[in-house]
Amino acid sequence: MRGCIVVAWLLLGERISVVALLHNSPGITLGERWSALAQHRKRREAGETPVQRVMSAEEASASRRTGERLRRLEKAARREDRIEALLVLERDGASSSSPAEQAELAGLLRARESFEEQYDASSFTPEHVDFKRQHNEAFASLALRCHNNGDGGYSGGKFPNVFYLDGPDAATTTALVKRGFPLASCFVANRHASTVEILRGILPSENVAHATAAEALTSGAQGGFAELEFAAYYFDGCGGFAPHVVGMMRAALLRPGVRRTLSVAVGFSLTGGRSMIERELVICRALSEIAGIMGMRTRHAMDDPARYEMPRDILKTEGKTFTTWMLLEEDK
Repeated sequence: MRGCIVVAWLLLGERISVVALLHNSPGITLGERWSALAQHRKRREAGETPVQRVMSAEEASASRRTGERLRRLEKAARREDRIEALLVLERDGASSSSPAEQAELAGLLRARESFEEQYDASSFTPEHVDFKRQHNEAFASLALRCHNNGDGGYSGGKFPNVFYLDGPDAATTTALVKRGFPLASCFVANRHASTVEILRGILPSENVAHATAAEALTSGAQGGFAELEFAAYYFDGCGGFAPHVVGMMRAALLRPGVRRTLSVAVGFSLTGGRSMIERELVICRALSEIAGIMGMRTRHAMDDPARYEMPRDILKTEGKTFTTWMLLEEDK
């Protein structure tokens, strides 16, 4: 089932609205979603505070992400093993491969292709290329500012670690390197094996996680970055699903036991063209809630790009793509 189901009911005269987001998560059944709703109700009845609810939700999500990633990787490995076995039969001659096996091979190859990278920078218009360039510049500038605790200008020393999503063109990595960032400070996640292979040819292999952003930042994830401190995050290429972006932010910012910088930059993109204002509002409010838990407050960096050494003519939208930047600072 795609999309979402909004479930509302009355309990003791109180109207309680719960949104259950059913979004093609492998291994997550409708029954498990209803179980989560029941747990949510119990926590409300137990008097759990808003902060406790957010932290409990993130703990449950972290456990689910770890299982989802493992299942996806295991399924992909089994698929590749079976494809190889069927290709051996096909190479041995048609007589070695039955019609059923040939059909199975065709289906497995289609399944493999559906998980290949769909990001194609060669199709971008010149305006979109410039839009991406501006936001990669903003990412670098904000990361350096946060690394220097907001004093403006880079004063030398160690470059900060940054986390982001990158495509096969490695455009964000290239932009960071041009600003002086060492490859060792750049950490990337991508769930497409073909793109991971390309990025590992540029960055240190251990800096590229074959995972979603949330999975790579979850404690206990093999090959992830849950123990690292980052000055800035760029969740580009997130699609149009606001809860997906919120999940990435919670995974990144509510990790237990990780020392954080005094200020943190967070950028995110949305696509789709419709209801982007409402979706931005949902994400920014969720980020403000996360910041409050961290003892921080949010600031819209794009309200004053010159102050933060971002391109002065930077835009929030280009075509059907929306990108913005938020700063999390100590709430003094």
